[in-house]
Amino acid sequence: MILRLGVCLVLLCVLHCGVAFCEERWVDDESVLLARHIRLQAGLGMGLLSVELLNGRTYYSGGGGLNLEGAVGVGAGIEVGARSGHRVVAAGSGMRGDEIARLDDTETYGTGLDNFPNPELRVRWRAYHWRWGEAGLEDRFVPPLEAERELAEVIGAWTSLHMWRRARLDVGFNGVFTWHWFAGGTVLEPGFGVPVRLWGNLTQALYVGLITAPHYSGSTSFTSEHSELLMGVGVGYRIRRCDVMEVTSSRNALEGLLTRIGVGIGVACRI
Repeated sequence: MILRLGVCLVLLCVLHCGVAFCEERWVDDESVLLARHIRLQAGLGMGLLSVELLNGRTYYSGGGGLNLEGAVGVGAGIEVGARSGHRVVAAGSGMRGDEIARLDDTETYGTGLDNFPNPELRVRWRAYHWRWGEAGLEDRFVPPLEAERELAEVIGAWTSLHMWRRARLDVGFNGVFTWHWFAGGTVLEPGFGVPVRLWGNLTQALYVGLITAPHYSGSTSFTSEHSELLMGVGVGYRIRRCDVMEVTSSRNALEGLLTRIGVGIGVACRI
């Protein structure tokens, strides 16, 4: 059902675009929607997960996922949004294939390992806005779909710098608090993420980007600390009020035991 909804949303976005021409450059887009403006996004992602086993062998598995999300501007520099998804095949659950389908958004936490990930609710506030930049705060809450699953709260700060109408630099810092339910009790796993995205418009409609995001998760009484680095390249094309984007990414555990390579494609439309 969710997969069909995602396909319908992609088709709706494409039909809404009409004949190809571009309204504004991607790099000029503000990071918070204007009041009563809506953005809808659908994405599909496929990936390959490799895990180094203790016996020296490497285990490979493939999988995929679907991402659906939307946001609306409510005024006063505030935007609210929600997202959900579906992991298409069994291996897509373990590798969280819906994260790949989020394209350039690297900050997904606490979604669990089931076919239907925990949903995400978020609020973004722009505290400062000047001629060539903006900055503010963001809160993301990831509630469990069922009892005794992960729950996450992500509190962060962000800034976007618009440079010469040709480039945009998006930088953030997110503090992450994830609660896990184990048979032996409940633990809080602290962590942080630092997303960095550099975009450049090659033409009025065509743009490319570099993406990186180091993530750190602290140790608990049931888990050890670990770090990972996500890197990616993206390309997009604007058609009227819609953007078609493709992102190729890799997610590497810095301990060297796990690597995820993925390709995601999606459509986002502003109404």
